Amino acid sequence: MGSWKRAVLYITRKKTRSVLLFLILFFLSILCLAGVILKSSADRESRALQESLGSSFVLKADMSNMGYYEPRTGENGYTYQLYTGPQVTREDIDAIQAIDGVKEVMLDNRGALELNLNLCPGIWSDARPDRNIPQDEINIWKTRTLLFYCGEGERHPYFRNGAFEITEGRNIQQGDRFKAVISEELAERNHIGLQDTFEARSVELDNGRMYLTDWSVELEIVGIFRVNFFQEVTEFTSEDEIADNFIYTDLETERQVREYSGQSAEADEYSKATFYTESPEQLDAVMEEAADRVDLEGLLLEKDDSDYAAAVKPYRQVEIAATFLMIVSAGICAVILYLIYTIWIRGRKKEMGILMALGMTRKKLLPQFFAEALLVAAAAFLAACVLAGPFTRAACKTAENLTAPAEDVQAYAVADHVGSGIEISRVSSEKIVLDSRLTATDIFFTALLNCGISVGSVFVAVIKNTGKDPKQLLDSI
Repeated sequence: MGSWKRAVLYITRKKTRSVLLFLILFFLSILCLAGVILKSSADRESRALQESLGSSFVLKADMSNMGYYEPRTGENGYTYQLYTGPQVTREDIDAIQAIDGVKEVMLDNRGALELNLNLCPGIWSDARPDRNIPQDEINIWKTRTLLFYCGEGERHPYFRNGAFEITEGRNIQQGDRFKAVISEELAERNHIGLQDTFEARSVELDNGRMYLTDWSVELEIVGIFRVNFFQEVTEFTSEDEIADNFIYTDLETERQVREYSGQSAEADEYSKATFYTESPEQLDAVMEEAADRVDLEGLLLEKDDSDYAAAVKPYRQVEIAATFLMIVSAGICAVILYLIYTIWIRGRKKEMGILMALGMTRKKLLPQFFAEALLVAAAAFLAACVLAGPFTRAACKTAENLTAPAEDVQAYAVADHVGSGIEISRVSSEKIVLDSRLTATDIFFTALLNCGISVGSVFVAVIKNTGKDPKQLLDSI
């Protein structure tokens, strides 16, 4: 009689033992499936975040270094500090773009223009005229905000890190001409929406006074975005530092504005350039080569990974917890199985002694015990795959809730940088979402783990309890 046939006969004859073993392996499979799903889901999301937020670096002017600022005095007598240090040049950008592995570059293209819209109020909305600043200038300042010029709006850092999210229409795309994306707050405040238009114009100085230019650019709204965080507006926050007032527009708009202003079609210098590599693994090597190709005097070359570090943190926590769950559950189950198999094998000394007396060696006995363990493990695993859905969904939901930030924690922070406006960065992850679907990889890994523990426990138990000859086994009964 073959090993598999003897295994089937033993399992069907010893129903109580088989059911107990089945239940132990079933719960092991459930726990392992939950751990594997949690870990693989968190790992997939981590890799996706790394691709989008962890594979870039920035080259920027060191605008926090006050040694690069010089005092200036305006026509009306007020003094201010002007940045006169190095900027990122077109030559710098071209040199880095020529490096193998650099996929694209996002330039810090922005300009402050006056709009014929009511902006979210800042410091200028409450300002009062005086001898230095007349009411006409105040009216300009309170309707002046930042325009971000983009080839593709979705690639802008604030859309990449989730601070802004398109809720209607679309974002700026390649080939757009005089299109714009505005915030929900700005749209509601001005009672405008998709396909409506507004005008943007620049200012000029005449004898120290600020006047609007006689030219304007008409922009059509193609998208509306939501600001996904609360920004505190203080008495020192100007209108162009309020995220809800930001406007996204296309590169053709920039060219037109620069042409009307008597400037070249493209800027020669930028305060910041963000470079994206083809993969996160190339980031360090590309940055090393960039440092060799560019004169970094007065410039900063840094990894652009602060958003990634904040966003990936809860996924890392889930990966660690899931790995711990699998190790602990597998270890405890292995010990329990070993103890159970040891007790059962000791109770089968007569059977083993007779079989060994008939000429079977320990090597030939092992396949039967392996077969018994594998048959029960397979049945338990299949049952777990069918019934694990509610448990794994609950495990994912629990992990999502446990790693969710507190209600009073903001996912984004607004920093005011001297000379370069505000910067919106992710400082905490929002509530994560885990995929509880069972994949073929998850099934294979869990099945392998389940069978490995079962076979390993049987092997150790058999080796420790079948080392005697047949006579000694029968005499010990």
